[in-house]
Amino acid sequence: MVKKTALFLAVLMLLVQTAVFAGELYSTDVRQVYCFSDLLRTYVDAEDSGGNSINKPERSDVAATIDGNKLTVQDIRRFGDTDEGVADIFLVDISGSIRDSQMKQVKAAIKTWAANMKNNDRIAIITFGENVRCAIDFSNDRGAIDNAVNSITNNDRKTQLYGGISEALKLATRTDANLPKRKNIVLITDGVNDYNGGVSENDVFTQLKDDLVPVYSMLMPNSEKGRATINSVTEYSGGKMYDMSNKQIDTVYGWIRESIQNSYTVDFAYGNAAADDGKHNLNVKIAQGDKIAEDSVQFTFKKSDEPSGAYAMGESKNVTDENKEEKNEENSSDNKKKLILIIGIILFVAVAIVAFILFLVMRGRNTEDIYTSDIYSGGSSQSFNQGYPDHINNGYNNAQSSHGMDRTVNVNEMGQDITIVLSPINGGAQLTAKMNGIVNIGRGPLNEIVINDDLVSGRHCSITNENGVMYIEDMMSTNGTILNGILINSKSEIRNNDTLMLGNNEYRVSFVF
Repeated sequence: MVKKTALFLAVLMLLVQTAVFAGELYSTDVRQVYCFSDLLRTYVDAEDSGGNSINKPERSDVAATIDGNKLTVQDIRRFGDTDEGVADIFLVDISGSIRDSQMKQVKAAIKTWAANMKNNDRIAIITFGENVRCAIDFSNDRGAIDNAVNSITNNDRKTQLYGGISEALKLATRTDANLPKRKNIVLITDGVNDYNGGVSENDVFTQLKDDLVPVYSMLMPNSEKGRATINSVTEYSGGKMYDMSNKQIDTVYGWIRESIQNSYTVDFAYGNAAADDGKHNLNVKIAQGDKIAEDSVQFTFKKSDEPSGAYAMGESKNVTDENKEEKNEENSSDNKKKLILIIGIILFVAVAIVAFILFLVMRGRNTEDIYTSDIYSGGSSQSFNQGYPDHINNGYNNAQSSHGMDRTVNVNEMGQDITIVLSPINGGAQLTAKMNGIVNIGRGPLNEIVINDDLVSGRHCSITNENGVMYIEDMMSTNGTILNGILINSKSEIRNNDTLMLGNNEYRVSFVF
């Protein structure tokens, strides 16, 4: 009873916390750096372990250096709360390897993105196949964008991937008047460059490192041949890769857009003093409570004669009075939605508390029946097991006979502790963690099982106990999770003596009670 009551309260608190509070700081990623004549502006992702934006850091939470020289934080704001626009470049693979159904999703997703543009946002579209073509230059004309999208067809025989990326980077480094400073490239492809000639792999990776424009890469399903290439494109640009297996394109586009809007714009009081068109090292560190995350990037410090006032975070010079009124209406609508959400949460908590009190009252009325049951009076094990579903009874009997080494794992509901053990097949120290609902595995220090391997993602995968059955799920890792020789694309059951390939090493999985 105590255990079930505690579980009830824990679930309730989790639901309330998820709805109201952001998670704890887990990672910091510098997405882009831009120098004005009077300050240095950076765009930074600060997320929890689930990839959600954390609560806005205070200026005192942020520390940064250039080449070891300390920077002073001048201002910090959530990007979506500024009047800055963003210039998004959609880079679309139109080779025949992209199926018609996939291309239909791509077109619909770009149109949805365009429909949600703010006044200062811009979109450009580049297609690549046998040739590289700019379907539309930076624009916020929704009609023109829709027409450009409708003109895209996926029937080219070759894939000029590197040429497409190179052309997208040329657009991203343009400094036209009124063009947003923040740029992003959204790439969707199977990752295979089968075009002879044109831009080389080395050339495009050099461009990616020099320009520091994040590439949000989407790897199409069944594209293992191109995984290494897309992984490199993402890593070199400081972006993020999404494996599209069992994922809808419009859903992932939504994640990317939300990630951009929920990032933070940080201004440092640092102008042109060190601008020499040379390479410089920027380190940004964010600390909240006892959590610290940091990122270091190398960027080209280019001298600028443009003051930040034209692109101030508070108000853009291109916003007319009509647009300001529209912005105020949007903010008012957002505030109403937040108020409705808070009221809904309060009502949910109130109903849950009443339900819990009623549960306790009913429990008290049935006390006499409980004290006269076979369980209380020392009845047989058969009487004990009658109160549980068959799969739990079977797991209990298996555990009694095999001491936890049976391949079926479903005894945790009986109150027995489970320890997850990963034993390297090629030798080495075992990795262990107590099962407490979920065990996160990855390279990051906050995981329950930490694997020091460059091919293992910060949060690579997780193992959960659901009604006494163990499941493993890949957390959108860069190099994937391989269970018993098969790359998993969804939540999969994991059992004793299964093999698990994570990064460079293969492990034998054991569940010890």
